Amino acid sequence: MNWSKKKYKKIYYLFLFTILISLVLKEIVVQYNINQQKTDAELINLTGRQRMLSQRLSKIVLFLKLKDIQKLPVNYNIDTLKSLTLEWNSTYKDLIDNSKFYGNDKIKALYKKNSIYHHNIINGCNTYLANSTQENLTKLMDIVSENELKFLFSMEKIVFNYQKNAEEKVERLRKIEYFLFFFTLLLFIGELTIIVYPTISDILIKNDTLKQLNDDLIASESEIKKSNEFLSKLKEELEIKERLNRNFVQQAPLALAMFDENLNYLAASDKWIEDYNLVGKEIIGVNHYDLFPEIGDDWKKIHQECLAGAINSCDEAEFIRDNGDRQWISWDVRPWYKTTNEIGGLLMFTEDITLLKIKDAEKNRIEEILNKASEVARIGTWEVDLVNDKIYWSKVTKEIHEVDEDYEPILESAINFFHEGESRDKIQYVFKEAIENGIPYDVEVQLKTHKGNLIWARAIGQAKLMGGKCVGVYGVFQDINKIKTIEIALKQVNSELKAIFDASPISIIGTSLDGKITHFNKGAEKMLQYSAHEVINKLTPVTIHEKSEILNRQKELSAFYQKEISGFDVFVEAAKNNHTELRRWTYIKKDGTALPVELVVTAIKDENNHITGFLGLATDISERLINEQRILEANENLKVLTDKLTIQNKQLASFAHITSHNLRSPVGNLNALLSFYKMEESAEEKELLMDKFEIVINHLTSTLNTLVDTLKIKESTDTEIEKLSFVQIYDKTIEILVGQIMQSEAVINCDFSKAPDILYNKTYLESIFINLLTNAIKYRDDKRKPEIFVETAYVNNRVVLKVIDNGLGIDLEKHGDKLFGLNKTFHRNSDAKGVGLYLTKIQIEAMGGKIYAQSQVNKGTTFVVEF
Repeated sequence: MNWSKKKYKKIYYLFLFTILISLVLKEIVVQYNINQQKTDAELINLTGRQRMLSQRLSKIVLFLKLKDIQKLPVNYNIDTLKSLTLEWNSTYKDLIDNSKFYGNDKIKALYKKNSIYHHNIINGCNTYLANSTQENLTKLMDIVSENELKFLFSMEKIVFNYQKNAEEKVERLRKIEYFLFFFTLLLFIGELTIIVYPTISDILIKNDTLKQLNDDLIASESEIKKSNEFLSKLKEELEIKERLNRNFVQQAPLALAMFDENLNYLAASDKWIEDYNLVGKEIIGVNHYDLFPEIGDDWKKIHQECLAGAINSCDEAEFIRDNGDRQWISWDVRPWYKTTNEIGGLLMFTEDITLLKIKDAEKNRIEEILNKASEVARIGTWEVDLVNDKIYWSKVTKEIHEVDEDYEPILESAINFFHEGESRDKIQYVFKEAIENGIPYDVEVQLKTHKGNLIWARAIGQAKLMGGKCVGVYGVFQDINKIKTIEIALKQVNSELKAIFDASPISIIGTSLDGKITHFNKGAEKMLQYSAHEVINKLTPVTIHEKSEILNRQKELSAFYQKEISGFDVFVEAAKNNHTELRRWTYIKKDGTALPVELVVTAIKDENNHITGFLGLATDISERLINEQRILEANENLKVLTDKLTIQNKQLASFAHITSHNLRSPVGNLNALLSFYKMEESAEEKELLMDKFEIVINHLTSTLNTLVDTLKIKESTDTEIEKLSFVQIYDKTIEILVGQIMQSEAVINCDFSKAPDILYNKTYLESIFINLLTNAIKYRDDKRKPEIFVETAYVNNRVVLKVIDNGLGIDLEKHGDKLFGLNKTFHRNSDAKGVGLYLTKIQIEAMGGKIYAQSQVNKGTTFVVEF
């Protein structure tokens, strides 16, 4: 007993010491990770400063360039550039050194790549600082333009990777803390268990031992024998049960396998053996991992978790096989128990559900087709909930009633959609019958939609009964307005047709199957000069038709039906094939004169749908042919006049837009220059701005003079053209937009070497340049400096102008069809009016050209003009 106490005391001190060590270790780990995060934060800040320094360096280079070109007073100078270059280079070297200790392979690779851009910019700066010439400044500007964005983009990736590393370290710290916490907790529980539980267990064990000894002394030999017999019987039952379990597994229709705790096979179904290509192999007692050595550690971990009592299952998971096939699998892995608390091994179940997924996808496809069919057929569903006094309308039902998609119908007012009078009374009656007597209905009614339109609809309703009581009504609405309108029109046509049949100007001739005339109305007598007595049962329609027309039609039909057709069949072959043919023929009157007619032949059928004869209806179209010729001549004259008026209207509209739009840019530039003038304190700079005022005002005066001269042009469909230089138009546009260019710090370059000039209207070309360059500046991306490039070239013998920018870009899939629309804007820009591109398109198309755009959001836009 004393020995046990000493033992437990030592164990107690051991556990206490272990817990203290774990707490100290936790504190050390936490402090280490805090230091790591602090270092990461410093690196991220240093990297962000490096990006800021690169942008400042680029800005100094730009201002040095502007100072040289535009003589602008700028506080930046070469000394500033030199000090910033040294600081930027020193900071970058520190980052490189730190990356060797704190960066991963990806960060080191990014630094290696980024060092090229950094090296290029540093060399450019050093070259310019060593020899500050205009040529070296231009080269430095090009180097910065080419490498800065790449450098910033790469640095942004480096910052992202530092942040990602920091997040991974925080996550790792969290896991370590959890591990140390649970480890300490387990140690504490173990300490209590080892100290308290063993003492109690010793006492209980000794008591049980004494009791057992007493029971053994009392127990008789017969009882021992009975126990042995019982154990033998139990063993036999267990063996039988085990065999039954194995037979159950083996004969299961699914892929099922049973394993012991070491993953050795105890049983497997035939489906399992078939699915995993184990046919003919002895697998009982063989280890699962030996049969499938490719099983990965992730699955082995799952197996161990399941042996510890977990259940791992998945209803569906997609696998891409080596041959590219897609396979869907479901599985269930769980332990089986020898006793209530003793795990004997694992049960694994798998199933290939690829066919089910294919059927499910097919079902979804069919449902989608049905929904689309419902929309096409204009059939919508509805339901009235009488318990909660609510109405549900589907999307198509709302479309039929011409209400918004978010419209919620109200039970009390829904009746008002039915046209007052017969339709409203009818629906009230059948709805009441459905509720009170459960009688379904199918009626045609007129609806007065939310927009006030009268339409015909088919309403079908069915009572929803619960416990013999109607709790609601559901059904469908079908838009039959077109069908009903046609039906009404057909009734009217039938009435009119009856009147036509009875009217004498219409020739109606009936024949038998062999072609003999059996009916000859008054209209036919008047039209052909024959009496009915002269033709009925004596002549055929062949007699009263132009022979050459019969021969021509005979050839056409014979070729079409691939058989010989002649004589009377020429007129009725289409009717025999259930076709109604309306065709122009020439009747020959009794006196031999010709009469142009329009003839339609239909088959007369009995109640069994058998043809019993034919009916031909002909109308005299002599006067119509004369009128048609007159209409054709009048239409031709009207088309010429319409084209002339259309051109004149386009010119008037174009002039109005040019007047309003082309004056806006100079006025806007005056406002911009005025803003600069107010901000400047230097008299020299104000004088410089006044010069620019004079240039813009001169251009404004020139524009006004041009517009006034345009008003004096006589009415004409021709547009005055002249040979124009792209360089001159471009320079004039730059001078007009100088205020916007300075304000936006835009960099604009051009290349007109491939197509230096063009024959075009000067006013239009100036307007096109102003609109496209203003558009490029207006929709710039504030995250980067605006860069615009203008170029011309010959493509397929046509002059093509391109204006390329790096601005916000346009989502062409969403706005492409509205890009050149009047008053259409696609960005939140207060200056956007939606006129410039519309005006440009009208002007270009008026000159026989076209314009289109190529764009990517957040990357830029290219406008292409084909003159």
